[in-house]
Amino acid sequence: MKFRVTSSDNGQSIEVPNSTLFTGTVVVAVISALTTLLTNLLVESPKVQATLNQQQQTHELAVKKFQVELLERALQSKVAQHRAQSLVLLVDAGLLHMPSATITKLVEKPDGIPEWPSSAQLPVGTQPPTGNMPKQ
Repeated sequence: MKFRVTSSDNGQSIEVPNSTLFTGTVVVAVISALTTLLTNLLVESPKVQATLNQQQQTHELAVKKFQVELLERALQSKVAQHRAQSLVLLVDAGLLHMPSATITKLVEKPDGIPEWPSSAQLPVGTQPPTGNMPKQ
């Protein structure tokens, strides 16, 4: 079966096989799909990367907050030896990162480890002291 086109001006006709029309349509559809795909990749890729960066930053902040809460709990004990043991436990468990020389000093002289007062012991509107606390 062939598709026939006749010109009204001079009466000439052109016959085009149906397979040629179908192939042309498929080629146009494939090109259109590829163009859409590439456009979406170029437009959406920066948005996805920005979202991933934001999620990474949120995760890092959550980890730091968790570490501070662990430090707070470890340093709330009134007994210096307990504070040292708590810090060693957190480092051994991989939840806190401290050089081994620092841990050795803390175990040898636990009285140098400051006590972190519990929230109930603090006057309203004050923050726990940060002196002698390791800075990151």
